[in-house]
Amino acid sequence: MSNWNVALARFTGSWISTEFFEALPSPFPAIVFGTPVWKVIISIVLLAAVVLLTLFWRSFAKRQQKGTSALARYTWALSVPLVFSSLIGLSSFFARTQLNTSGPFGEFLQAFVILSLYLAAAWSIWLLCFVVAELIISLPKISERGYDAHLLRLIARVVSLASAAVIILIGADAVGVPALGIIASLGVGGVAVALAAQASVENLFGGFSFFTDRPFRVGDFVKFSDNLGTVEMIGPRSTRIRGLDNSVTTVPNAQLAKLNITNYQMRRKYLFRHKIGLELNTSRTQLYAFRGAVETKLSEHPHVEKSREFPRATITALGAYAIEFDVWAYVRVSHFHEFLLVQDQLLMTILAVVEDSQTKLAFPSQTIFISK
Repeated sequence: MSNWNVALARFTGSWISTEFFEALPSPFPAIVFGTPVWKVIISIVLLAAVVLLTLFWRSFAKRQQKGTSALARYTWALSVPLVFSSLIGLSSFFARTQLNTSGPFGEFLQAFVILSLYLAAAWSIWLLCFVVAELIISLPKISERGYDAHLLRLIARVVSLASAAVIILIGADAVGVPALGIIASLGVGGVAVALAAQASVENLFGGFSFFTDRPFRVGDFVKFSDNLGTVEMIGPRSTRIRGLDNSVTTVPNAQLAKLNITNYQMRRKYLFRHKIGLELNTSRTQLYAFRGAVETKLSEHPHVEKSREFPRATITALGAYAIEFDVWAYVRVSHFHEFLLVQDQLLMTILAVVEDSQTKLAFPSQTIFISK
């Protein structure tokens, strides 16, 4: 039986001649872990070659990704696990048909190959979900920075993680680690995992709520808490908002979902309202002229809405040092920066009216009467 085991361990395929291993010096023909040393060395060299070739291809793919679209980047990234699995498959075929590894080392090598193939499959399916998502986003009907595009990317992240986890569990079961045991152990520690992942789950559902309720979308100018900024990215865990000072604030979705959010981008028109104070010694004729000129000049602006109520300039108070006018108008623009430009023009127009009507803006002052 011992001689039979030795003969089986030294058995090779048709590509390797008998004279090759018979001419090997000691200790290469020696058997360790049920396999001759020379077979172990060749197997390790094959695996090292697989790793090196995969790293070379990964470096090549990264160079090809620069300056390309998201679809092209994910496609090149997907090629890396495909190349890895192909090389592993070829090496396994050679080792099984030509080297004929046996014993504990052969079992270890077989388990390693199976696990590597399942990991490559999980890696491939993870990237394939993003490739499919980007392929759909590349259709003309979907904007790359639109709501649907980010929703597809969010779904791709969730589906890819779930699919990769299932494949890894199946691979673990294939190499002798029972998947049911892993799931059961996760069930035993489910409470601890749920507590630890509570914030992540809240952020995930917060992100989905943004896509369902649509309080804002990528590119919208919003106000949250006391901050202003433009939404740059809505992810499964957090949302990135670029502020007016060009800094980027990352806000967890669960926290952002609890805040009052003002979306300036969804406005159909902006309210222009300012208080103008004229000096107390302004005559009634000047007040009538000022009011009429302000309403007329504001009405002439192409972006100001005209109606029975607006634009309007009315006296609202006789203050301690000023006659206060309240100026109202609606500016029909959809972007906040456009409103700022129109607001600047309207305020300059009001200043011109103040100058033309020979009135003056009031400032805090006191009049002291001295009696003798």
